[in-house]
Amino acid sequence: MGTTATTAATAAATSAAATTHFARELLQRYTARTPRSADLYARAVEAFPGGDTRTGTFFLPYPTFMSHGAGARMWDVDGNAYVDFLGNFTSLIHGHAHPHITSAIATQAAQGTAFPFPGEAALRLAEEIRRRVPSMERVRFCNSGTEAVIGAIRAARAFTGAPRCSRWKAATTARPTWPR
Repeated sequence: MGTTATTAATAAATSAAATTHFARELLQRYTARTPRSADLYARAVEAFPGGDTRTGTFFLPYPTFMSHGAGARMWDVDGNAYVDFLGNFTSLIHGHAHPHITSAIATQAAQGTAFPFPGEAALRLAEEIRRRVPSMERVRFCNSGTEAVIGAIRAARAFTGAPRCSRWKAATTARPTWPR
């Protein structure tokens, strides 16, 4: 092995050792500051597939269990504070526990939370959506992506007059299908 190759091999080994040391130290610090998350994860593996309700928030050796949030900050069950850069995948544009939003939720909850009939608040929201998006003729609120897709298929079949629609085998809307 030449001098250059020896130097490169030594540098690579040193880098790998430093990375391994850093990873080990990071893991020690994480487990030391999150013992309650570890305890909750031990329980969660019995209740949730993989011990978590979402695949996108799982990190080894266990996910961090959050207890509450305010604005752009959130706290885990061990009292550690974090800045939430994810915002629940952008659905929390106003941050956690915004006072105007929590007040509106409390007001509505006191009047009832779910009715199997139309409501004035839903009508006002639909009208506002149509006002902001003039090309939107009608609005349908759905409880899930599946319900929305079924509704879209029904609308497409009614519009085109097609008696059937095709479905791609092994297709998914949630995430890519990885080769096995």
